[in-house]
Amino acid sequence: MEIYRIFDVHNQLFIWVCILIALLTVFIVFIVKTRKRHKNLLKQERKFLKEKQDEFLFDAVLNGSLIKLRFFLEEGMDVNAKSREGVSLLHSAAETGHMAIASFLIEKKININARDNSNQTPLLKAKNFDMIKLLVENGANINAVDAKGMSCLHYASQRGKTDIVKYLVGHGALVNIKDVLGRIPLHEAARNDFTEIVEFLVSCGADINAKDDRGLTPLHISAENRNYDTVKYLLENGAVINAVTKNNETPLYLTENINGDSKVSRLLKDKGGVK
Repeated sequence: MEIYRIFDVHNQLFIWVCILIALLTVFIVFIVKTRKRHKNLLKQERKFLKEKQDEFLFDAVLNGSLIKLRFFLEEGMDVNAKSREGVSLLHSAAETGHMAIASFLIEKKININARDNSNQTPLLKAKNFDMIKLLVENGANINAVDAKGMSCLHYASQRGKTDIVKYLVGHGALVNIKDVLGRIPLHEAARNDFTEIVEFLVSCGADINAKDDRGLTPLHISAENRNYDTVKYLLENGAVINAVTKNNETPLYLTENINGDSKVSRLLKDKGGVK
């Protein structure tokens, strides 16, 4: 009988120990989950605060407020802040043309060759001469290309910015650099009938008969777009009049197929162009 009583006491003790262990386990799990929850909340709060700080910085840049930007940075905000699109403060300043802000950011040692999600650098975002000059003089990679393979010279040629084109070439921009479609800056200038830029690029060594991935030369593109002055210049300076694309299209074929009889098609015929 005594043995049974001892066994019963031990059995009850064992049960209580198990209950205590179970309760302790539940408590520990609760503590761990609570701590994780708190950590997640803290992370979310930090992320929210960081995003708000970044908003303040970008608003200051976009509005051209150097006073606000200086204040925020002095308060410890991050000069290398980026948007969800990977855009830096210098990207924004370069695109909006705020020279004073761009100069200030460069003084703050911001990454001048930072890439956004489209692989663009601040230089590729810049559109005016003074901004481009500022960035190049402070170490911007003049031959950087974006996700489309477009360089600053491609964009300047495309937009008809003669002063920028001349500056870039004078500072080492590659005139025969190709984008992902195989087009060089000369293709872009020819497409938009920027004859002065076409002449300048050719004089600096641009390949007048360069072919893109479809086999289109600058003459094909300018003829297709009825750019008479550019077509005339190209023909007078060594463009192959009957160059063919991968689909065996000549410049005359393209211009007549799209535009019918035109001043450009007549010029091509007069110079020996065939379809």
